[in-house]
Amino acid sequence: MFWYSNDSKKAYESKFGVEHSDCYKKYGLRRTGCCCCPYGRELFEELRITEIFEPKLYKAVCNVFGESYEYTRKYREFAKAMKKEQLEGNAVQMNIFDYGESEAEKNNDTRKR
Repeated sequence: MFWYSNDSKKAYESKFGVEHSDCYKKYGLRRTGCCCCPYGRELFEELRITEIFEPKLYKAVCNVFGESYEYTRKYREFAKAMKKEQLEGNAVQMNIFDYGESEAEKNNDTRKR
């Protein structure tokens, strides 16, 4: 519905009695997707708000996605550090040859038997 103007959306909502979720009206979220999705752009803000307004839901999503949240947190920290390295000119592109010889190469295993 992004192609409709805000005025058109308001007219539609008024005509058909559309009511918005408390997520928007009370909690202040700008958008939602799947509840507390580990891939959500504003994941940690959404978790903070969910913990305040929906503590049982917060407990449930943490039980389901807890490990994913930790992975997401660590990945975002890594991405932020890499971005900083790039901005400072210290980032180095990884290269396949950075890893040295494989075990097969060390044993002179050519797999031509």
